[in-house]
Amino acid sequence: MSASRRHALTAPAGNPPRIWLLLGDKVGDNRQVERIAEALGEPFQIHRLVFEPRWRQGKPPFLPALYHVDQGASDALAPPWPDLILTIGRRPAMAALWIRRRSRNRTRLVLFGRPKRYFSDFDLIVTPVQYRMPEHARV
Repeated sequence: MSASRRHALTAPAGNPPRIWLLLGDKVGDNRQVERIAEALGEPFQIHRLVFEPRWRQGKPPFLPALYHVDQGASDALAPPWPDLILTIGRRPAMAALWIRRRSRNRTRLVLFGRPKRYFSDFDLIVTPVQYRMPEHARV
């Protein structure tokens, strides 16, 4: 990891890190992320995303953006930005990347599953062996 990307998960003195779970519409995926967050033993906030009708079944281009999110129906994504995001799936991962950019790359990202793009923008990728990810310290 480059020196500019190497940073500890820190929060203001005396405060636990601000952790967000970005969850989509897949109950099984969401439950996996929730269980892992519970195991961390730190407080976290759940941010549920609702997707625009045309992207609920279709696969939007993988871009760090919110064009596929129904922002009126979703939980707000606004500062103060989290220190850490745990997420799963293509659509929530795009929103996580968007947040990371808004936080000036301060927010750390953990993705459960296989990223299609932006591999180096995730701090940790947790994926089953069948996806055959490259050998890498982040995987």
